[in-house]
Amino acid sequence: MLQEESDLSLIIAQIVQKLKGSNLYSQLERQAWGSWEKRILKSLNSMCTELSIPLARKRPVGEQKELLNKWNEMGTDEPDLSLFRPVYAPKDFLEVLINLRNPNYENGDSLSFRTHLGLIQVPLKVKDIPELKECFVELGLNIGQLGIDDSTQVPPELFENEHVRIGQKVLAEQDSAAAQQYIRQGSPTALRAELWALILNISSQPEDVLYYEQLKTNVIQHD
Repeated sequence: MLQEESDLSLIIAQIVQKLKGSNLYSQLERQAWGSWEKRILKSLNSMCTELSIPLARKRPVGEQKELLNKWNEMGTDEPDLSLFRPVYAPKDFLEVLINLRNPNYENGDSLSFRTHLGLIQVPLKVKDIPELKECFVELGLNIGQLGIDDSTQVPPELFENEHVRIGQKVLAEQDSAAAQQYIRQGSPTALRAELWALILNISSQPEDVLYYEQLKTNVIQHD
């Protein structure tokens, strides 16, 4: 019985791999995205209607000047968001996945092995416990992690200072792969911007600065 279940899991995994890139896989992906987007827009429109808040409007000149003067402080203030509710809940995302159906599966009320797959009827590739342990090995108890081993109870010379020193060395060498591996143990606040720029291969070219200024202007002019 166990061997049969193992063989069945292997067959399902092989089918999913074959479906990737196929029309069926794209169809399922579009179906999930369309359903999710429709749900989000409905929730957002409903909330804005209840609160009488426009989704888009041009800011008054006075508000534009005030925003421009406080541009570098954006993100530090804490506006009152008590009236706003989350646009979606985790159960909403779960419902979207539950409602997905593979058109190649027969439809009917008769019981089959597919009725025992669980809530989600579309085979999804997930990692098992050994694979998760291998993927997140840096979270092991024997490996230092920023945010834990740099707490006030732990002397900085035991982990934090050395971790920052290694981060500075990674930045000096401009090694993107090393930066990706480095932040798996946490990213120091002072190095975070440079590390992510290195990982994402982002550079501030003139056209990038121009694009940023265009986005900034749009934000200032429109709410």
